[in-house]
Amino acid sequence: MSLHHGVAKNARLGLVMFFIYLLFYGGFVYLSAFNAEVMAAHAFAGVNVAVAYGFGLIALALVMALIYLKLAHPVGDLPNEEKKS
Repeated sequence: MSLHHGVAKNARLGLVMFFIYLLFYGGFVYLSAFNAEVMAAHAFAGVNVAVAYGFGLIALALVMALIYLKLAHPVGDLPNEEKKS
């Protein structure tokens, strides 16, 4: 796999994951702006939907970062000058 191919593949993966996250974040913004009563409703244990959704977004970002780390391919080795030391 060439250096360019590895970079392109990782970039494509990153963009796909970005747009997946953007959909979830867009849902949060939409509900906050246009359906505030849903966000104010209780989700569980006295926590409203807005707080639960917000923590869910944080957890999703962490999980997606771990998935990216697992799926992304190393792009290349260090240059020869740095390998010798």
